[in-house]
Amino acid sequence: MAKQILSEEFRRMQKLAGIITESSAFNDAGEPMMTHNQFRDYSEPSEDDDDRYDNDEIDISKEFINEMKKNNIFVETFDGQEYFIRCRENEDFMIYFIDDETIEIYDTKKNNGQKQEFGYQDAIDYVLKNKEHLLTFDESVRERNQEFKIDAQDRKNNRAEMGGYGLG
Repeated sequence: MAKQILSEEFRRMQKLAGIITESSAFNDAGEPMMTHNQFRDYSEPSEDDDDRYDNDEIDISKEFINEMKKNNIFVETFDGQEYFIRCRENEDFMIYFIDDETIEIYDTKKNNGQKQEFGYQDAIDYVLKNKEHLLTFDESVRERNQEFKIDAQDRKNNRAEMGGYGLG
């Protein structure tokens, strides 16, 4: 009887303290729902899946794009192979991620339109040094959204024309 009173009091104190939850190791009767090892495995925090700091697994393109975003520059791609940054004037600013260490930049405003190879940090520095002729992040997004609107309207018009030819 004393054992039951102690366990009842213990459960009441746990509930008051908010220790027992629906994912607890004990059922309402105070009986274990899993072994000690199962509970330990269940309650341990999962391993962090963030392997961003593992040098073998760094995705240089994602890191580069994130760094540009921090500096108010929008890097875009259509196919995941060629990346570009929109410019203020009618020029090309293309970026190619050759491997985990090499970035090629094709800038028609500089270097007679020749591609240049850079390491990661040198590529960041080059883009930031030439930031004055690039659109800001917001300007690039507005321009891209405008292109999407025009493209959507063109598709709508094309569908309407195709439907109109069948009626005659």
